[in-house]
Amino acid sequence: MNTNTSLIVNNPTAVSLLVNKDLRKNVSAMIQASSGLNKSAWKYAIAVHNIIAGELFKDDFKTQKAFAKAMDTGESTLTKFYNAVECVTNVLGTYGYSMENISYSNAYLLSTIKDLDEFMKLHDGADFSKMGKNQLEKLISAFKHPEKEVVEPEPQEAETEETETPQEEKQELKKGDIVAHIENGFLSFTYRKKSYVVPMKEIKGYILEDEEQEQE
Repeated sequence: MNTNTSLIVNNPTAVSLLVNKDLRKNVSAMIQASSGLNKSAWKYAIAVHNIIAGELFKDDFKTQKAFAKAMDTGESTLTKFYNAVECVTNVLGTYGYSMENISYSNAYLLSTIKDLDEFMKLHDGADFSKMGKNQLEKLISAFKHPEKEVVEPEPQEAETEETETPQEEKQELKKGDIVAHIENGFLSFTYRKKSYVVPMKEIKGYILEDEEQEQE
């Protein structure tokens, strides 16, 4: 079947015409996982992983790029899903994470870290299953580029992440042009239009004496 130019994702009936039966099975799983009440990023990712790992696309599409086009997505996007499954299956279990307790997006972000063990040690105590995607992106950026003291989050993303944070888990301090908040064990603050993220345990040595003690 020549399906290189067909958008199977928009024409589910074309799935039955695929030559490779395992490809048919996993493409059907992708379509079901991306629509309706059965939406599931992990189910979609697993199906993508099966297709790429087994090169199931070759009989009908020859290349992964052609298959991605037929599914109306990008080759790099399929690779991200594949890497997320690889990471959660073969690596993250060591740190107590699985598809049951971590999101696809966070698993993918962690898969991009070359020295994951060092990253986990640096942020010992952090729960990446509860941490927002934007916060994790900032931590990874700071880890990969230690020479950069500043992490510049996109304004829109920062606003979204703040909205999703439970009120009781966030403390804010405003003084002049400084805005700070504590979230998931990390102190984030903005000073003169630049943003910083610091683990709380690293600032304990800088605690000043109680104001009342100073007055005494």
